[in-house]
Amino acid sequence: MIGYLKGKVIDRDLAGVVVEVGGVGYAVRMVNSKWQVGEEIELWVHTHVREDELCLYGFADKKELRMFELLLTVNGVGPKVAMTVVAGASVARIEEAIARADVALFTGMKGLGKKGAQKIIIELKNKIGSIAELDLSAEGGDEVLEALVGMGYERSKVVEVLRGIDGGLSEEERIKKAIKLISKSSPYAKASEDK
Repeated sequence: MIGYLKGKVIDRDLAGVVVEVGGVGYAVRMVNSKWQVGEEIELWVHTHVREDELCLYGFADKKELRMFELLLTVNGVGPKVAMTVVAGASVARIEEAIARADVALFTGMKGLGKKGAQKIIIELKNKIGSIAELDLSAEGGDEVLEALVGMGYERSKVVEVLRGIDGGLSEEERIKKAIKLISKSSPYAKASEDK
């Protein structure tokens, strides 16, 4: 596995760059490559292996590489979509969108529809940050209900679960308790497909 490259750019195109390291040229796929031919470069690399292909995906920042690899854990997300997401927003903005169930950030990216965006949010929400970091105080209406529905949980199931949670708790605590209760029952854990 190749995880890091340091060398000189000897070629570049829209798909990425070719980096010469010790007399060997590595073709590395990148989005929005800013390096020019002749420049020294350091890249964090993900080696993606398929039956018929071995590809290198390069990132200037280790955080971008980690986000790319995290996105690949989502069912149905391949390297092309993961690269689009990482290129489309900063890592901090992507993490915020997942934590806040901001479907709009992802649906604004090429190749991602609403279901794909919801899948990313649902599958990564427990891996990104903490639900306690959510600040829903500025939103109107029943913020807890809307936040959970925005994460992909079925509205009727969320309403049912929220009835059993103390309304005097903070919104963050209600969200945490609701997610725990919903997750314990598999029929509640899946997003409604007909939303």
